[in-house]
Amino acid sequence: MAQAGKAKHEYILPTKHISNPMVFGKFQRSQGYHTLIKFISRTSSALVNTTMLTELEISPTVQSLIQLLDSLDEAIDQIPPEEQKPGAVRFGNPSYRKWFERMHEIVKEKLANILADFPGADYELSVYLCESFGNATRIDYGTGHETNFIAFLCCLDLVGAVNKSDDRALILALFQRYLVLVRRLQIDYKMEPAGSHGVHSLDDYQFLCFLYGSIQLGSQGDLQPADFPKPEVVEAHKDKYMFLQAIDFINKVKTGPFCEHSCTLWGVSGVLLWDKVINGFMKMYKAEVLGKFPVMQHFYFGSLLRLEPMTHVFSRPN
Repeated sequence: MAQAGKAKHEYILPTKHISNPMVFGKFQRSQGYHTLIKFISRTSSALVNTTMLTELEISPTVQSLIQLLDSLDEAIDQIPPEEQKPGAVRFGNPSYRKWFERMHEIVKEKLANILADFPGADYELSVYLCESFGNATRIDYGTGHETNFIAFLCCLDLVGAVNKSDDRALILALFQRYLVLVRRLQIDYKMEPAGSHGVHSLDDYQFLCFLYGSIQLGSQGDLQPADFPKPEVVEAHKDKYMFLQAIDFINKVKTGPFCEHSCTLWGVSGVLLWDKVINGFMKMYKAEVLGKFPVMQHFYFGSLLRLEPMTHVFSRPN
C-alpha cells in the first residue's frame, strides 16, 4: 500500500530521449542505467541455490501478472497466424499486428486493476510492459524488448508493488512465464530477430535467461560449462535450469552443429568456471545490450527510470 501523509507521486508517460550517440553517453551515467543494473544484480543473487523446481512464495500481485501473461498467450489462440503462401517471406506473419493491438487492450484493462493501490502507476509501467513483446511495424523481437520487461519488473519494485522478498518469484515464475510467451510469439508469428543475431551474440532473441540461468548452474556442483551443449545433458536437466531451457529452445529451432549456429555460446562452454561465465555475461550484457546505441535508442524514460545523472539518494514514490 502507498504510504499516507506524503505528496502523491506524479507518474508520467515515458518517452524516448536517446536520439543520438552523444545522448547515449549520458544514458550510461544515468539513474536509469544504474537502477537497472542494480536490479538485475539483486535478482540474480536471489537465484543462488535454486532450480526451476524450487518452491516459491508467490504474492497476489505476481500471481495476477502471471495471469495477465496467460491472457496474452490465450490471445494467440484467438488470433492464429495467417496461412503463408508458398514462397512468402520467411519472417513476419501479419497476424502478429492484430495480436499486438489485442495485447495493448489486455494490458490497459488488467494492469490498472493489478496496480490499484498505486494510482497512476499503470500509466507509466504499461509502456515498458507493452514494449517488451516486440515491434509491430517490423514484426521483430530482440534483447531490447527483453530489457523492457526487466525494466517493467524494476519499476514494479520502485513503486513498491513488489519488493526484495519477491525476487525469486519475479524471475523463476513471472520472467519464466514471459519467456514461454515470447518464445511462442517468435515461433507462431515467425518474428524477425532484432539487432545482433546468434552468430554475434548469445542468441537471436534473448540474453537475460542465460545470465539468470548461469547463476543457478553456478551454485550446483554437477554440471560444468562444457556440459550444456550436450543434447543428453539438456534433455536430462532442462526442467531444472533456466539456462538449459534456453539451450533446448535453440536446439529445437536451429539445425546443424551447435558450434556453428551458436558459436558465441559454444565459446562460453570452453570456460572452466561458472563464476567466470556469470561475470562475463554481465559484462557482455552491459556492452552488447545496454551499451549499444541501436538497441537503447528505443528505450523509454519516465519518472522512475530517468536519464538524469545517478545520485546516491532515492526513495520510492508515494
